[in-house]
Amino acid sequence: MAKAEAPAAAPQVSESDSESAAGARGRMSLEDQIAKQEQRLRELREQQREQQRKAREKNIRAVNELIKAEKLDLISADVWRDALPAIKKALGAQSGEPGESAAGGKSGKGGE
Repeated sequence: MAKAEAPAAAPQVSESDSESAAGARGRMSLEDQIAKQEQRLRELREQQREQQRKAREKNIRAVNELIKAEKLDLISADVWRDALPAIKKALGAQSGEPGESAAGGKSGKGGE
C-alpha cells in the first residue's frame, strides 16, 4: 500500500506547479472575463432595445385600437394636427424621442 500512496504525493507537487501556472493563466483569464462581460453587456443592450421596441409597438397597437373604438379615426388628419398641441398638453405628454419634443407641433410630420 505504501507504493500506492507514493503517486499521490506526486500530484501534490504538480498542484503547486499548476497553481503558479494558474496564476499566469489568471491574468489571461481576467482579460477573457472582461471580453466576455463586454460581450454580455452588448447582448443585454440589444435585448433592452428589443424590449423597448416591442413595448412601443404594443403601445402603438393599443392606442390605435382605442382611437378606432372611439371612432376618432374618422376625424381628418388636418383636424388632428391642429388639435395635437392641446391633446399633448391635456395628456401631460412629452414626446418619447428627443428630436420630436424640440419640433413641438410645428412640423406636422408625425409617423401616424
